[in-house]
Amino acid sequence: MARFAQTDWSPARRGPDGPHSVVIPVGTMLGPRARKRRLAPVAVLLVLLVTLVAAFPTLTGGRPDDRIPPRILGVAVRSMTSSGATIAWMTDESAGTQVVYGTTTAYGLVSPLDARLLTSHRVVLVGLEASTLYHFALKSQDLVGNMAISEGLTFTTLPEPGGSGVHIWISPAELAVLPASGPAWDNVKARADQSCGVPDLDNQDSSVNVCVLAKALVFARTGQTVYRDGVVSAVDDIVNSGTYNGRALALGLELGAYVTAADLMDLHTSAAPLDGLLRAKITEFLTTPTTGGPANLIECHEVRPNNWGTHCGASRAAVAAYLGDTVALSRIAQVFKGWLGDRSSYAGFAYGDLSWQCDPAAPVGINPKGCMKQGHSIDGVLPDDQRRGGSFSWPPPQENYVYEALQGALVQAVLLNRQGYDTWSWSDQALLRAFQWLHTEANYPAVGDDTWQPHLVNHFHRLTFPAPVPSNPGKNMGWTDWTHPVVASPTYEINFAATGWYLVSFPVEPADTSVVSVLSSLAGSYAIVRWYDASSSSDPWKAYDPTRGGDLTNLDNTAGFWILIATVDTLQLGGAMPSSTTTIRLQTGWNLVGFPSANMTYTVQDLKSATGATRVEGFSATGPYHLVVLADSQALLAGEGYWVYVPGSAVDWNVPPT
Repeated sequence: MARFAQTDWSPARRGPDGPHSVVIPVGTMLGPRARKRRLAPVAVLLVLLVTLVAAFPTLTGGRPDDRIPPRILGVAVRSMTSSGATIAWMTDESAGTQVVYGTTTAYGLVSPLDARLLTSHRVVLVGLEASTLYHFALKSQDLVGNMAISEGLTFTTLPEPGGSGVHIWISPAELAVLPASGPAWDNVKARADQSCGVPDLDNQDSSVNVCVLAKALVFARTGQTVYRDGVVSAVDDIVNSGTYNGRALALGLELGAYVTAADLMDLHTSAAPLDGLLRAKITEFLTTPTTGGPANLIECHEVRPNNWGTHCGASRAAVAAYLGDTVALSRIAQVFKGWLGDRSSYAGFAYGDLSWQCDPAAPVGINPKGCMKQGHSIDGVLPDDQRRGGSFSWPPPQENYVYEALQGALVQAVLLNRQGYDTWSWSDQALLRAFQWLHTEANYPAVGDDTWQPHLVNHFHRLTFPAPVPSNPGKNMGWTDWTHPVVASPTYEINFAATGWYLVSFPVEPADTSVVSVLSSLAGSYAIVRWYDASSSSDPWKAYDPTRGGDLTNLDNTAGFWILIATVDTLQLGGAMPSSTTTIRLQTGWNLVGFPSANMTYTVQDLKSATGATRVEGFSATGPYHLVVLADSQALLAGEGYWVYVPGSAVDWNVPPT
């Protein structure tokens, strides 16, 4: 999203009281930011004097009255491999760095202590087991001994390269630590306790598949053989089902859940003859002729860019993962990556009406980041399913086929991710952007048999899209409210310690970027928020007044913005820190941006070198415009807002996550 101003701008026009802004009344206090903003000169002297007097008796040992431990923020697990992971986090004061971890909540392992006093922390764990759930907690101790210990968190290492011997959706070890009580568990167990019926692969509306999956999950959690017997019976029915005679869509909808259920049974060791027959049968399903459209499952995946293709791709991926077919998995990943938007990976789909496409000459499965049409965001739209509600129009139709396509897409993402593919970050987190568009632009959260989907997005992105518990299973997968619970995301905070104007940003990725949602924790405490939007050259300043509304509707973590605080309060915002590079488009002239990164050593000079910018300004509580030119050695900080001047052509600023 572009953030820029005119090329010849006075400081007054970049300040909070630029064109059409609220005039700051005489006497309004311009307060300090909690993260050590500059104070007025007299205040600086007073604070220093008080601090020195209080600290004088123990200058070498720290302040004895400091009993507040550091706050741990922005926890992220990155650079995951089959044998290692990198844990990163931030603290609101300088502190040490250490991680305790292990395969149980007792941990048992500890990283070497890094006693350096830092605010950006990073620990590389090595020697881990593949496809294993690890528990961990973070420890950071400040100068005077206050220790912060995070809540218990988890991650699962990737499988060994090659894909063989890996549980394709979830493992019994992962299920073993999930609760066998509560509404989510009660829901899956209630379905597992019912009679499922006979598998009917050519009936796309059959729910036998997700019922059999429920039995597999409950068996893997409890070990009770009555549930296993139900799964084995269903597998036997499939093996002896004869020649398939139905549409590719039905096979795509039905097959994947059965394969996932069989995988949890470990048939290769417990029932090897049946496993051999199943492998032969599901291999046959890949190319068996289908009716009413694509010739077979593979063609359906590689030609149809809508819900047909995503469902066929999901079952195709389940089969390849079960067989350990790394060549097939590579091809499936190539096609899926192309559907998400990377046409250099694959572009062989046959599209319908192109009116919802960002670029009709280069159609994709999910529209690219930042795409606009007729002044409206279509970033994250699934064009070939959104068109089922008609050609482009606004407000957008709430089209259920979009969620139908996402059912297959999410299953592909999980299956491929467990085989080592970074599906959740592909094409600027395309799947996440699809859900964000449905919520913020279409006002269309998941309902009915789609309610299992947001649980996956929340789990993998550590977000909070509406996701009911218990949720309903879908046509091809379900029970994710139990199997993939939300991992609590640390709350990012900005403490506004006094009233007045602030130039801020936020680094996390909230599920809902509407300005009302982003600033909901400040309700009643701010008077106006202002942002400079390059897409509106005639009236670029956008504003939102909580009492009168306005033309500023959304804020994301790439934006810097002015906010007028009327009452001392704290902004609290949930969401994960970026796990991959964030691209901010800088236009010619002034750009008002944030810094969505946990990197604490990225300097003004780094920004200038990367973009050709010649001037960077930040917030100052002093001076008539509340701005100060930053030195090249100044480190950029998450949570700050910055004006960046680019004298040349527009350029992408690729902000590193760490």
